[in-house]
Amino acid sequence: MFGKYALFDSTKEAIFERLMIQMKDPTDAKGVKEFLKTLRQSISSDRDSNISIYNYLDSQETLNKINLILNIIFNVIIAITMFLCFFSLSSSMSANLYE
Repeated sequence: MFGKYALFDSTKEAIFERLMIQMKDPTDAKGVKEFLKTLRQSISSDRDSNISIYNYLDSQETLNKINLILNIIFNVIIAITMFLCFFSLSSSMSANLYE
């Protein structure tokens, strides 16, 4: 659509600041790596320094690790809190029994 309204004959004439490509199956790591390898090979060496290629799956792995760590921390905190509440309940119960 951009090429049509900008009166380009083809998309090769258009200069992109940012290009986002959506894969049919973004979870297919092999297909994505193969596509990125082909894309890097197709870029000329003089333009290679000006172009950065970013894969969102790389940051997704980091976010999954952070999510796992936070889940473990919160589960430990919940277990400690439950133990303290049980201890408080049992001490209150024994104090009431002695009265």
